[in-house]
Amino acid sequence: MRPRKDAAPRDIYTIGLVADTHDVDDPVGVIEELARHAGEYNVHLGDIGGSRTVMHVVRDFKRHLGDIGHLPAGQQRQYHDAIQRGASPLRAYVETRLGDDGLALRVAETSGAYRAILARMARLPNPILLRGNVDGMQLQAPHIQACFAESPLQLMTRPRLIDLDWLGLLLWPSWRHMNAAEEGELADTVVALSAAAAGKTHVVVLAHEHFFKGPSAGAYTARVARAGLQQLTVPRFDPNPTWSHLMQLFRRLPFTIRSYYVFGHVHDAAEVMVAGAPALRNPAGPGLRYRLYGLGWRGERGGLTNGARRGLTMLPVAVNEVALLGVRRGRDDISWQVVRYERTARQGPG
Repeated sequence: MRPRKDAAPRDIYTIGLVADTHDVDDPVGVIEELARHAGEYNVHLGDIGGSRTVMHVVRDFKRHLGDIGHLPAGQQRQYHDAIQRGASPLRAYVETRLGDDGLALRVAETSGAYRAILARMARLPNPILLRGNVDGMQLQAPHIQACFAESPLQLMTRPRLIDLDWLGLLLWPSWRHMNAAEEGELADTVVALSAAAAGKTHVVVLAHEHFFKGPSAGAYTARVARAGLQQLTVPRFDPNPTWSHLMQLFRRLPFTIRSYYVFGHVHDAAEVMVAGAPALRNPAGPGLRYRLYGLGWRGERGGLTNGARRGLTMLPVAVNEVALLGVRRGRDDISWQVVRYERTARQGPG
């Protein structure tokens, strides 16, 4: 099932958005909330399904900022052995905490979550699924591959443009661990996408990972705590392996285009990110503001296409949230509505 292009352009488009349903207790309930507010296009920004058991272990890992000093000595040895075998710190932590007995439960919970979420998303108007970084790891498993093989939905694994006349929706899934050939493919894709979007008045990039860099984990956490807020994650300094390609894309776009960047991955709301990284505060509107530093892209003939330093509005979608983005032809501003999903006792466990 591919998102359609409208036969006749609209003057306003509404895009419904969710993200990171792998890290919520009632993922189908979040999709049901999206259905109650559905737009012309409905986008899952990635990291779709997961195991509740693993979810709580991952939260524990993040709460300790990757430190394993609280683990018993035997589990610390298992963790270091997993690292020596090539596992990432997070994977090593999960494997150590769950052990072999947790594998069957993890498979059952993850498969069930993917199937339920894909089935509900398929009933929405123009559903779009982006690959998240966790989806990329999950898809290595045959039982998750089977979930997508059974679904009418296609997981977006490469950037692409949905052409809506004056509006361009640019889908930017997570793409990690690229080889040299894929790096070249992405560089060519950026050139093609920027050329295709150059005639638009509005461009909205719908991505999985955040775009901004920094600050350090310690500084970010201390600032959030001083603000009296709680965080689920810490946005690391390397937010997106394709960051340089994204920067080139925005620099290639004419400065007259109204550009927006919508993302998930961080799990927290904008107010938490602003508390941890005050430079992201957006005094003029919703979301965050990020400076596109540098003088712009120097074209093939040596002329700068956009020499002015520009700011980019970034709109995060947190876990357990449904966001509605409204973009209107000929308007400088956007509408941004966030609905917080809260599961009630009557709704049950989902």
